[in-house]
Amino acid sequence: MTSLNRASTTVILFASVSSFLLGLVIMVAWHWQITAIIQIIPNTPPMPYNSSLALLLSGLGLLCLQLKQRRWALGWGSGVLLIGGLTLLQYLWDIDLGIDELLMHDYITGRLLQLQDWPQPATVHPLQQLIFVIEHPVPGRPSPNTALGLVFVGVALVALSWVNTLPTAGGRTQRWTNRAHVIATTGSLGVIAIGTVALLGYIVQIDNIYTWRYLTGISIPIAVEFPLLGLGLMLIALRASPGEGRPRWLPISIGFGFITMSLLLWQVVLSWHGYLAAQLSPSLANQLNQLVIPVAHLLLISGILLACLVMGTLYLYEQAQGQARRLQRLNQTLAQT
Repeated sequence: MTSLNRASTTVILFASVSSFLLGLVIMVAWHWQITAIIQIIPNTPPMPYNSSLALLLSGLGLLCLQLKQRRWALGWGSGVLLIGGLTLLQYLWDIDLGIDELLMHDYITGRLLQLQDWPQPATVHPLQQLIFVIEHPVPGRPSPNTALGLVFVGVALVALSWVNTLPTAGGRTQRWTNRAHVIATTGSLGVIAIGTVALLGYIVQIDNIYTWRYLTGISIPIAVEFPLLGLGLMLIALRASPGEGRPRWLPISIGFGFITMSLLLWQVVLSWHGYLAAQLSPSLANQLNQLVIPVAHLLLISGILLACLVMGTLYLYEQAQGQARRLQRLNQTLAQT
């Protein structure tokens, strides 16, 4: 095993074990009512029990992938995908499927909603997350951004697990393998982008730590663990990809990560603007509109252009590398004749 393989194995094991333990600790804290672990930031919505369960399953799935237990990984990944997917469906259709407090009653969020001095932006202005307007946190329900990240993790786990359980069928299996690696790498970079934006906000404390928790809907444990899970999944996908050099589809996956990060930043800036504007006089709010909204749109456009630039640069680099390899093989063939 080379030093690079050892390093990637260490990262994968650390990501899987940390995700499993973090999810387990928070689930135990829910049962023992240890609010300091569940909330971390006082007077903010707790990390939902379902999110903790999804982290635990994600860690198990990633560990099973590393240990070549593909069928077990498929089961754990399906569980993560189910939690994230059903949560998003509840937001999309504005319904309650009864899954938010199915396993654990949320005895914290309801109490917070009754506090008169609760420092929550949602009491001032509804928040925009993805395509959904959040009036107030729903007890036991992960936020749309968290649910989307769980969908990315679940899709990556299922793709990497399922393709390796296919019977060998020549070129057909190879095509499905390539597609699975594209899906897994794209999903892993998406979840890295979501976690990175949230984590950077906590580090620099944009506005304040209370407001950032509401604007992103992502708790500190999720913000820390999402990039680790994404990195572990990406390393497994890249390590399992056949062929020489980097996969041809890697630029597209990286571009998707940049675009996801840009969209999340754009969404957070607009929500932050709405939160501030609701507390200002109409004249000051209008001035704020003229300043912040163009900046938010410029941020989004710049992110998309940067993604296109990165994709184009990586594509041209891979093309040049491929031509160099072909030329080297041709020279070796000529030298042998």
